[in-house]
Amino acid sequence: MYQIWASKFKLLQSVISNFGYQNLSFFKALMCQICGNKVPEDIEELEIRHCYEIKKIPYYPNLKVLKIISCNIESIPSHPNLKKLEIINCNNIKSLPSYPNLKQLEIINCNNIKSLPSYPNLKQLEIRECYYINTIPYYHNLKILTINHGLSLKEIPYYPNLKKLYIRSCPITIIHCYTKLEKLSIRSCLIKALPYYPNLKELYIYCLNIKSIPYHPNLKTLLIWCSSVKSIPYYPNLKELEIKDCPITTIPYYPNLKELKILWSHNINKLIVNNKVNITTDSDTIDTILNLFFIINKDVSNL
Repeated sequence: MYQIWASKFKLLQSVISNFGYQNLSFFKALMCQICGNKVPEDIEELEIRHCYEIKKIPYYPNLKVLKIISCNIESIPSHPNLKKLEIINCNNIKSLPSYPNLKQLEIINCNNIKSLPSYPNLKQLEIRECYYINTIPYYHNLKILTINHGLSLKEIPYYPNLKKLYIRSCPITIIHCYTKLEKLSIRSCLIKALPYYPNLKELYIYCLNIKSIPYHPNLKTLLIWCSSVKSIPYYPNLKELEIKDCPITTIPYYPNLKELKILWSHNINKLIVNNKVNITTDSDTIDTILNLFFIINKDVSNL
């Protein structure tokens, strides 16, 4: 892959002629202050950055990757072979065309886009700071979903193949039970309860409204930053546990635990771990941990 920076089109022409783009399987033209000049028609990867004169992108039949950053582009053609699309800081784009082969879509700070088309092969979707998108279509093949500051989004559909879900600063109150979900991160949302996830391996929670955490049989990593959570279940496969500012009083014995981090949590009065666990804490919580030192060093192999 080649990335070309040029302030003048003559320099871009010189670089292309020296390298011979016809021999490149992937050619990436980074257009900076070369607005209005022609890009090779057989291009497969194109990045357009800070080109304020361009209003439309030409049709490229072989284009597979398109990245647009801080431009005044108003419309994008429907490239039939496009697989990856990234649009960042482009407020003149109001809608997106349909791409039958699109697999990855990333939209950041594009506040005139209010809805998304249906993409039958979409596997990864990332939406950040797009304040007026209020619904997301159903994508059967979606595996990774990231939503950050989706202030108008109140519901996420059920995706049967979803494996990773990241939600931050959204007025979502209910989350579905995604049966294939393996990683879940929730931060600053209105969600009050979590469903049961049979295949969940990693769980990260930074929410004030969640009061309890259900049992997830395959959970290996758990991070809790919730001032309302008072207890945590027993997870037989848990290896990493981090607790921040939680009124938890008892930490169950986890036989496979390797890493334990306790921060700003002063209510703990019972802690049982084996001597192989690496324990990390802050200066304010260290006294609480030291008071439990005799329990930490206790032989718990028979518990």
